Amino acid sequence: MKIVSVCACTSGIAHTYIAKEKLIRAAESMGHTIKVETQGTIGTEDELTAEEIKESTTDYVLKELSKQMKGYPFEEVVANLLQAMGYRTKLSKQGGDHGIDIIAYKDELPPRIVVQVKSVNSAIQEERIQSLKGLMHEGDYSLP
Repeated sequence: MKIVSVCACTSGIAHTYIAKEKLIRAAESMGHTIKVETQGTIGTEDELTAEEIKESTTDYVLKELSKQMKGYPFEEVVANLLQAMGYRTKLSKQGGDHGIDIIAYKDELPPRIVVQVKSVNSAIQEERIQSLKGLMHEGDYSLP
């Protein structure tokens, strides 16, 4: 995971750098990358950019979603994201959906988007993708 942090000490600089080093060692020992901005009496060093903060936040959100959102609750999150993008969505009934979890569309006319939601830490098996393709109508798009 990408981590960003700010260490600051209003009365000096020693504690800022001690904290920075401990954060770096801890993050690296857990296999994470980290960038630490320091702020002290000598000013700001290693200033974080908006892009670095955005990357770290995106990385964190995606990791948390993959850990905590499984199954049907994750389908609802994906449907809500599609709705936020301007699509109308229809969730399939739980169980027995034959591979289509969400149908999304701008209006009742084609094209529609058929979505199969998976939350796994490994590659999705080819036969699952092929089963989704087998359920598509002409002009459909898919999001496996």
